Amino acid sequence: MRRIWLLALVAVSCSNGGDPPASEPGPRTVRRAGLELTATADGEVIDAVLTNVGEKPLTVLSGLSASMRVDFDAFSVYVAGRAFTFVGPRNATGSGLVELAPGESVHQLLDLHKWAEVTASVGGKPINPGGPLKPGRYKARVMYRTEPGDASWTGQLVLDGVDLTIK
Repeated sequence: MRRIWLLALVAVSCSNGGDPPASEPGPRTVRRAGLELTATADGEVIDAVLTNVGEKPLTVLSGLSASMRVDFDAFSVYVAGRAFTFVGPRNATGSGLVELAPGESVHQLLDLHKWAEVTASVGGKPINPGGPLKPGRYKARVMYRTEPGDASWTGQLVLDGVDLTIK
């Protein structure tokens, strides 16, 4: 009888904690080498949050001010068989580097609708061809990637299962 109660207690405690399964709505989180990426969506806008979960300051690549928009060079979003990037033609900009103290976060608002309507091209290719997403429910993959020399934190964070509802 004692073993049955212990097993029941373990099952109850495991079902109430941890990250929600991919089928449940809510924020998704992934972390690596002191940096955490969390993402939630409100319609076609993904709030991608970078948080320093380490013990030392980290420099991350954030938004870059461009003409009438903010570029997010380090982010990509994959949804409905499409890859969204957030970089357009631009002249000189700031560095986009942000230093995060331990526990500090920076929010990046990735507006898929807005970026689907950008008509400019880079290298002769449209930035995000295909127009806005059609109404429906989607699962998105959000990726943050930097190369050596971009920032003090280099690597890739990939977050799957971010729920999008387009009306």
